[in-house]
Amino acid sequence: RDDRILYANGRAAEITGWPVEALVGQVGYELLVAPEDRPAFVARLGQRLQGAHERYELQLVRRDGTRVWTENGAAPFRDATGAIVGTIGIIADISAR
Repeated sequence: RDDRILYANGRAAEITGWPVEALVGQVGYELLVAPEDRPAFVARLGQRLQGAHERYELQLVRRDGTRVWTENGAAPFRDATGAIVGTIGIIADISAR
């Protein structure tokens, strides 16, 4: 619920420049979202925690400080009872686009 990364795969590591082990346990927006974009990201997170699904583009800040354009899909993550317990997201590097 606080955007703490519980799972990341190798492709996420490639896109962000952070090894999987370094991503897991971090608060995603604090690590990867530029300070000027964080308020809008946190607002989106709040909407997902209310049930919203979305797709959007965002520049992520890589480990080396460079930025990469990504397309993001995000949705609420529900437990077995249907309660929203977090969010799930998918990122794709769209820099070439």
